[in-house]
Amino acid sequence: MKQFAKVVTGAVAASAALASTVLAQGAVPVVVTPEPSTYVLLGTGAVALGLIARARRNKK
Repeated sequence: MKQFAKVVTGAVAASAALASTVLAQGAVPVVVTPEPSTYVLLGTGAVALGLIARARRNKK
């Protein structure tokens, strides 16, 4: 899990660096908003992981 946190933190830092570079060049910032299907997919994956963990816990 720590590796995942490092990757996410690095991605956020890279995005911030890119945004500051673009703003320094005078471009208009564009806000990227995920589509609702992205949230559905993320939620489905979270539920699936929860169900797998629950099944493993009850199996023992």
